[in-house]
Amino acid sequence: MDLKVHQQLIDTIASRMKCLDAEFEASLAFVFYDMGNPENDTHLRGFTINPGFSEKSLPDFDRILQRLEDDPRKAWAARVHPEALQAAERFLGERGFKLTEPEGYPVMHRTEPILRDLKHQIKLLTRANLGSFDFQSATALLAKVFKLTIETAEKILWAALNSPDEVNQLAVIKADEVISLGLLTQQKDQESAGLYYISTAVERRGEGLAKDLVSYLSNLAFEQGAKEVILQASSLGEIVYRQLAYEEVGRYYHFDNK
Repeated sequence: MDLKVHQQLIDTIASRMKCLDAEFEASLAFVFYDMGNPENDTHLRGFTINPGFSEKSLPDFDRILQRLEDDPRKAWAARVHPEALQAAERFLGERGFKLTEPEGYPVMHRTEPILRDLKHQIKLLTRANLGSFDFQSATALLAKVFKLTIETAEKILWAALNSPDEVNQLAVIKADEVISLGLLTQQKDQESAGLYYISTAVERRGEGLAKDLVSYLSNLAFEQGAKEVILQASSLGEIVYRQLAYEEVGRYYHFDNK
């Protein structure tokens, strides 16, 4: 993944965080984010460390690290590109931090459409047709899968679907209620697209729902001009995405005080 793609990802993240009233600082070298409620599990705080990370990045990096040291949890998240891993480990180690790799959470991408038949009917939602949709069951599913409050789940979906700077489309599979969903985000006039919040009801897993959603949204992104589709995989989701020939381009780590 080149620096142009990283800049596009930064722009996408910045747009979403602005909608969520999150604190956000970004450069090609690294991204710092602080969003959600510090009183519960919806609080996210950490870094994305990119290939441009070097000695020149350290003044701003040190300033933000000092703020993180005041966080009583003493543990945060960092998404590290493979090309930046050695530099990140060295710079963090010099400052008394250690990177540890959690299970799962690779960043993956695909650069070609997925050729497979879909087994399930998928409904595509945008701002234009959202009013006729069972929004309540979608937010309930998102909240349950990602362990969010209903309020936070609603805010995420509304912010995404009402962003003026992005083309966002929510795909859902319904039975009596929404049983699987996924969000496609494309910045206008950019070649990188992202898949977010791929969710399937626990009792319906193993039926190929996520495969159909990811295939459908990936192909839609390519039809709309994307050259690359990117997603973050959970330990369960990684199996599905590798079966769809998504390849790893980065990985999430924890970093904390030694």
